Amino acid sequence: MAVHLRPTGDGPLWLDLDRPDDSDGAAEPTAYQCILADVLGGGSAYAVSADEAELAWQVFTPVLQEWADDTVAMQSYPAGSAGPR
Repeated sequence: MAVHLRPTGDGPLWLDLDRPDDSDGAAEPTAYQCILADVLGGGSAYAVSADEAELAWQVFTPVLQEWADDTVAMQSYPAGSAGPR
């Protein structure tokens, strides 16, 4: 499958969503290729339902609001560590 997009820039942009055949030694598809191929093919294996998306917003909106209001301090920690103490 290939999708031809026509951006507003200098010419066409091709997005190759073909899944390589393991026998030809080609690289594995990227996560984005898998998601886009699934969605464009009518699948939903990598998607969430509307109910799941709504629930996620209900859970994360208050957290995002607290961060935006600067009422909860963000804790930082070194990459690769066990996390904040």
